[in-house]
Amino acid sequence: MKIIEPKIIIESNVDGDYILKQIEKAGRTAYKSEDKITQDSAKDFVRMIRQRGHLSVIEHQSVTVRIICDRGVSHEIVRHRLASYTQESTRYCNYTEGKFGSEITVIKPCFWAENEEKYKVWEKTIKQIETAYNKLIELGASPQEARSILPNSLKTEIVMTMNLREWVHFFTLRTSNAAHPQMREIAIPLLYEFQKQIPIIFDDLKIIMVIKREILFSKKRFTGFIEPSSIDFESIILSNYEWMQQENAESNHSYKQPIGYTIICNPRLKKVFIYRRSSKDENYKEKRLQGKYSCGVGGHIDIFDSSATNPITASTLREISEEVDLKVSKNIKNIGYINNEDEVGSVHFGILYIVETNAENVTPIDSEIENGEFVDIKKFEELCNNPNIIFEEWAKIALEPIKKYLSVI
Repeated sequence: MKIIEPKIIIESNVDGDYILKQIEKAGRTAYKSEDKITQDSAKDFVRMIRQRGHLSVIEHQSVTVRIICDRGVSHEIVRHRLASYTQESTRYCNYTEGKFGSEITVIKPCFWAENEEKYKVWEKTIKQIETAYNKLIELGASPQEARSILPNSLKTEIVMTMNLREWVHFFTLRTSNAAHPQMREIAIPLLYEFQKQIPIIFDDLKIIMVIKREILFSKKRFTGFIEPSSIDFESIILSNYEWMQQENAESNHSYKQPIGYTIICNPRLKKVFIYRRSSKDENYKEKRLQGKYSCGVGGHIDIFDSSATNPITASTLREISEEVDLKVSKNIKNIGYINNEDEVGSVHFGILYIVETNAENVTPIDSEIENGEFVDIKKFEELCNNPNIIFEEWAKIALEPIKKYLSVI
């Protein structure tokens, strides 16, 4: 008996730019606007049809994937009807033969640790099934007869082809927390690969870090700001986080979404970077924060950074590089935590970081930022107290910790 992990292989030679150009070429037929096609027009066109829900246009492109999983997961996969499948057949595959190692191969269950009693019961049962399967073949049973005792855990390979609209549907269902754990074990990393290789199409399906509220606050609950010396919330998060679709997380008050809320400061000038979020829907989707001033750069902890030793700091530093054109120290400092229970804060938890720079100016490069500048702490405080300027609540909470940090460096 061989126990293996599930695996995904994208069989298609995926060229994301080519895919977008082909979608644009098909889509512009509806408007007879082919004359507007340029070398760089595909992304904006596809983004437009995606936002308007014209998903039939993306059906013109498809991707083929090979998935190595257990039989239980494959039974769920083939319920997606708008697809083509070819699957390893237990009718014809004789697992006592040498090309299969003369043994059955099974997928390791991701929900039991090897030292758990449940895992040991599972492993013992699989061994008994393998012995019985081999005995049936020895007695003259054909593979299609002997397969009647093979388990759901049996490894299978399935090659599947779906158009991009069906892939969107697949990922929407199969990365959800309601999906089977072994299905999510496959679907989440596969979505990650699709998002890396094909721009725009899967951007709305964001998978972010979350932690159960009861675990996060099991040792201490607070409102406002607390220093890391009081309790190490960052370690609690790193030891207990989960991944969830952002759309689901925003309405699930049983969880908190960790946010790397990073202050960019120039210690020599004693200044911090503040900025105004865009007020345009197409640039900044979070309506509750549109047009508000902030001092924190960063955002949700994305599954893109899941392989890092500390996904929180990795995601935060990546976000900084994407939002502003600025060289900052990689030495990111945790100066505390922010928690409040207003409309936005009720599902978010802030990790207040500081990064230092010698730069005197900051250039925003993300359309989410309308404008920004370095200001001294006195001006920052004046702006926070100005009734004509709306600062987000976390920026106001962060003011005193920032003042304290700048006073001692």
